[in-house]
Amino acid sequence: MIAVHRLTHPNETLLLNPDQIQTVESTPDTVVTMMNGAKLVVIESPADVADLVRDWRAGVFRQAFVLPASVGA
Repeated sequence: MIAVHRLTHPNETLLLNPDQIQTVESTPDTVVTMMNGAKLVVIESPADVADLVRDWRAGVFRQAFVLPASVGA
């Protein structure tokens, strides 16, 4: 999950499943459109959202390829 903040509630964290994001656009506010059609206006820029998604995916791959400590010992 990635953490973003709604424009109307900047102090509250909103967790999104990055696999469900369809589009991120700037209109000039950042609008995240989910696969179910829901639209969320967030304070993060489209580049920030892209960075969060990329970092999340990299973390998934990192964890997937880490061997348990007992393997190879």
